[in-house]
Amino acid sequence: MAGRKVIDERGKVYGRLRVLSRAGKLGTQIAWNCLCDPAYGGCGEQRVVGGHNLRNGKYINRCCPKVKPQPPARSRVPRTKLYRAWLNLRGRCRNPNHPEYSRHGGRGITVCPEWSDFTVFRDWASANGHGPGLELARRDKDGNYCPENCEWITRKQNNRQNRGGKCRCRRVELGGVTYTLPECSEKFALKLVTIKARLRYGWSLEAACLTPARQYTRKELK
Repeated sequence: MAGRKVIDERGKVYGRLRVLSRAGKLGTQIAWNCLCDPAYGGCGEQRVVGGHNLRNGKYINRCCPKVKPQPPARSRVPRTKLYRAWLNLRGRCRNPNHPEYSRHGGRGITVCPEWSDFTVFRDWASANGHGPGLELARRDKDGNYCPENCEWITRKQNNRQNRGGKCRCRRVELGGVTYTLPECSEKFALKLVTIKARLRYGWSLEAACLTPARQYTRKELK
């Protein structure tokens, strides 16, 4: 009976191993002299490997334990406040489990395609007034997150706006001028909670806003 046909491995490459020549037998296998080729990330040493082990890949992944394949480099983005703001706005519009999804993605509000890339969003933010203490807000509260509809404003300004872009705070008239209570707080240098407490206890608007602050007892406020 004719013997098994020998598969000629010379010149073939298996992983980091390049087959140089035949080397007799290794157990029951035909053996081959192989170079752990530096051109393929190897260490440059020669090894004798059985042909069957070459073909089934059993040896090539452990032929050179000192040389480990390096994973492709990943560009890492620093987890800055701006990066977290970008993640947050995407979550509002795309993640049904986000606490604010019902007021954003649930109403059909989306993020523009170009802002799917953080570097594009970062460049826009840098060129359009982003700075410490500012938050991203939409001019049209029914519009999408996109360069044409977004701006950087303070938290106070952001808290005073509702979906229609108008102030949702209580408005009062004082001296012929209409103010919101937060504006009264800023103009007359009083804490907002102080003005609200005075009005709740029946003070007139003028007294609540124009009386200098001091420590009052509950009896005095009544």
